[in-house]
Amino acid sequence: MIKLINLLMSGYLNSIFIIKLIRSKKQLIKPKKSQGMIEFMILFGAVLFFFVAFMLAIQTSSEEKTLEKQNVYAQNIALSVQNELALAAQASDGYSREFYVTNTILGDDYEITLVDNSVYIKAEKIALSYSVVVVDGNIQKGLNTIKKEGGVVYLNG
Repeated sequence: MIKLINLLMSGYLNSIFIIKLIRSKKQLIKPKKSQGMIEFMILFGAVLFFFVAFMLAIQTSSEEKTLEKQNVYAQNIALSVQNELALAAQASDGYSREFYVTNTILGDDYEITLVDNSVYIKAEKIALSYSVVVVDGNIQKGLNTIKKEGGVVYLNG
């Protein structure tokens, strides 16, 4: 600062030159509006990237949990059918019972069938099978009737 005052006192032309020099240095230091906008866009882009990455991670985790839940529900349905058929096979003649099989698994449609002594459950992303005793008839969603007559287990028939 002292040097600046000494230079100002040395002459009028020198002082004008120094003032212009100081103003030009201030302009070099002062950020431009376009630079601020570019910095803002870079910062906004980085924040947006991390937000999208975070949301995708949550979505993937949520989807995996839903699939796992559907698998557990499907297993419960198949095991329930397997237990009902095994109970009927072990019961004496004249056994009769009704049981219910849900129409959807957590709101999603599925197929349930009995083929080659196995109960099959198939949904969009789930497929499983459990072995069952020999029965005459087929399983259906909703109300099912099972009975045993003459040593043969009849399902909905």
